[in-house]
Amino acid sequence: MGGGQPRQLADGDSIRGSCLSSIASPSRTIGTIFQPSTSSPVELAYLVRVVSTSSLLGGTQGGRAKLLVGATSPPTIIADQVGGGAGGVLVVGLTVIDVVEDVMKFLLPPGWFAQISTETDATMSAAPTYTITTLYEATY
Repeated sequence: MGGGQPRQLADGDSIRGSCLSSIASPSRTIGTIFQPSTSSPVELAYLVRVVSTSSLLGGTQGGRAKLLVGATSPPTIIADQVGGGAGGVLVVGLTVIDVVEDVMKFLLPPGWFAQISTETDATMSAAPTYTITTLYEATY
């Protein structure tokens, strides 16, 4: 960064003179356990979309995405979550769609593991669709 002008940070940028070391947007898959850093704290931020539908033909959907963290693998501590569901009394030919999108964040200690997992509500007949729409991981 130079010239006193602000600029957008790019993936992998290193920031000198700051406690922030780098920002990355790695590829993350729902259900996969990962360890972003063994030596530095990492701020995790994932924008997750949960799309649920409810219809007479397809039943009802509901559930949540969870950000699990822990010092050991597999991580078991729920750090954050986002959920949604579609259900209720339905009219023939009507489909209800529920879209929930929210950020899951956590400052992960050095050497810890993380996982984005999903859980379907027990009262629902099917799982919603989960998508990680945007993410960043900031290493300090």
